[in-house]
Amino acid sequence: MTNLSEKYARAEALLPQNALADVYGLHVTTGPITGSEDFWLRVRLREGVRFFQVNPKEGSMQPLFDHDALAKTLTDQNGGVHDGDDLRLDTLSVDARTGISFSVNDKRYTMSWAGDLALASMASAAHLVSPDGRKAVFVKDHNLHLLDYETGQSEPLATDGQPHFGWGGRTRRHHGCAIRHEGPTLGVMVPLWTLFARLSL
Repeated sequence: MTNLSEKYARAEALLPQNALADVYGLHVTTGPITGSEDFWLRVRLREGVRFFQVNPKEGSMQPLFDHDALAKTLTDQNGGVHDGDDLRLDTLSVDARTGISFSVNDKRYTMSWAGDLALASMASAAHLVSPDGRKAVFVKDHNLHLLDYETGQSEPLATDGQPHFGWGGRTRRHHGCAIRHEGPTLGVMVPLWTLFARLSL
């Protein structure tokens, strides 16, 4: 007879967070490619996390970049060990003309389509970059600010933020649906850029 601990172990394996660990292709993140009708997507496959460029007209899909080559370059320049099968690229922005930009370990990078990687001069991992890469929003003193990378000038989008009631975080009641929060900052920026590089609050 199966003992009680074995029953609990089998039941625990069926909890969503455990059962879904072996399900691939379920969670997909997408974003626009500026200057193109294509879009990019991130998906977890059996062989690892992959980024693709999708052409909806042709119904085709191809790797957005060389994952192993980027992992090696990041390891050489950023330090640590980066795995091509599990690249942790935050706030990814893709431009059909210039390449991609993303954040890793509190640093912002740009990479040309030729594979040349460089640190972005002004961008920060704390910035939510627009799809065209020209502007970004960030949180300062509990308020959202808009930064223009071309001029280097920033301006506040709100001025009434207060500790425990500021702009730029999730609410506890409506996750992902609002940009004000009550209580400690949860560290997730909720403002969204539209496909036309307009900020949606």
